[in-house]
Amino acid sequence: MTTEEASALKLKAQAFAKDTESIFSDFTQYKHLDFLDNDIKSTGKLAFKAPDLVKWAYETPFSYAIIFRDNKIFINDEGRKSDIDIGRNKMFK
Repeated sequence: MTTEEASALKLKAQAFAKDTESIFSDFTQYKHLDFLDNDIKSTGKLAFKAPDLVKWAYETPFSYAIIFRDNKIFINDEGRKSDIDIGRNKMFK
């Protein structure tokens, strides 16, 4: 991709993002590890709702969800819940 094509794509994505109110999707992820014969297959759901909610949830082979909302990260790892305040962290903002 040329620099001009990359810039045009970035502008197009930004314009699309301004008009996007929500995104909901199922996903399948394959993870390859050299020491395993077969790839690890995970499935789950992704949800985005403007202005500031993202949920990424794995359903198989384990239950794990992470939610980004109100400058916090909420994690549910098979029932073990935790949260992290990211409001003061420049990298996460």
